[in-house]
Amino acid sequence: MKIAFLGTGMMGTGFVRGLLARGHEVTAWNRTAERARPLADEGARVAETPARAAEGAGRLYLSLSDDDAVDAALAAALPALPEAAPIVDFTTTAPIPTRARAGQLAAGGRRFLHAPVFMGPENARLAQGLMLASGPEEIFAALKPELETMTGKVWYLGPEPGRAAAFKLFGNSMFFAVVSGLADVLAVARAAGIAAPEVMELFQHLDPSRQIGFRGEKMVRGDFSPTFELSMARKDVRLAIETAAADPNARLAILPAIAARMDELKERGHGAADLGVLAVDALGQPQRDRRRVLTSTPLLLVRDLRRSMDFYLDVLGYREPATFGEPPGFAMMHRDGYDLMLQRCRPEDVRPNGKAGAWDVHLRVADVQAERRAIEAAGGKLLSEPETTEYGMIEIVVEDPDGHRVCLGQNLVVSPDDVGR
Repeated sequence: MKIAFLGTGMMGTGFVRGLLARGHEVTAWNRTAERARPLADEGARVAETPARAAEGAGRLYLSLSDDDAVDAALAAALPALPEAAPIVDFTTTAPIPTRARAGQLAAGGRRFLHAPVFMGPENARLAQGLMLASGPEEIFAALKPELETMTGKVWYLGPEPGRAAAFKLFGNSMFFAVVSGLADVLAVARAAGIAAPEVMELFQHLDPSRQIGFRGEKMVRGDFSPTFELSMARKDVRLAIETAAADPNARLAILPAIAARMDELKERGHGAADLGVLAVDALGQPQRDRRRVLTSTPLLLVRDLRRSMDFYLDVLGYREPATFGEPPGFAMMHRDGYDLMLQRCRPEDVRPNGKAGAWDVHLRVADVQAERRAIEAAGGKLLSEPETTEYGMIEIVVEDPDGHRVCLGQNLVVSPDDVGR
């Protein structure tokens, strides 16, 4: 078959070489002619213009840089292209311009299929990888046997012409996120004094791609019930950024942007939601989730507000205290995205649950032993040694100056999603 191939960059060159190896007659054109000339030594005919390449062709293939390049090449080639010749564009383009292009070509009686690919130049030569396709079903059906010789798999996404373009961007965006994330991991590792090859050993034991299945399925359902709270994830992002800051040459790619997005969502009340709430604006909040509790804040009645504030700040690690009233009668403070309220009242109104042997506040923590050490270092006293419960936690209990009991518990059974918490 005589094929006109427009665009012989790295990917286009791989495709042309594969087509030549399978016995096709290929006429190639490239805007920078020097990039196409080496293909002449391998059996291709090199044309000086898109129109010369398209003359007498049974197929017109394109692998160019962007939408503008595709439009310019088509405008030059179409007057010379036989009307019966299908057009297949392998270029990564945007969905909206692709739809417009498909509509214009269809209106002019041209058969067009968009077929962007996930493959490298050598894969293109060897017909390996994944090819997406969208466009009229009858056109795809006619071209499918031919396209299957150019790739490892063809995935038809339907007649809407912009779908393949969109799905190609989905995949590339994920690639960019993974590579950028790995770059940040290496930056943090360098600041921590850990060699890059050692970092890669981690991923022989930990498979981050499991998040796509586990968390991704919840996200698309709009299910943000927490297994890794956003506030805890934000803490870990902070630790990574602070670690990287020890290296004056560190340049982080995505962690600062992730931190900013998490802060925005926490300000909107999503701190207690799952990390997957990062997608809440992309998905829209499902109607069934409109009525949801976003957080719960304990209010403790205390005799001496200042004394109680000092206990929670110094012993239990709360931060950012704010007082209200003159003299102050109410206080709020925060820890890891969670709030605590204290209100001064008459001594006879303070009735802690501890008098009945129950807690007043329960905090689920990442490391109960670390909490114990910090409490004891600050002068706090535990009511008992760490205790393993029948419901799968190890807990410690500390009492505040008014007798309120604060229980700190750590899950003993850790789900895969809790790794890194």
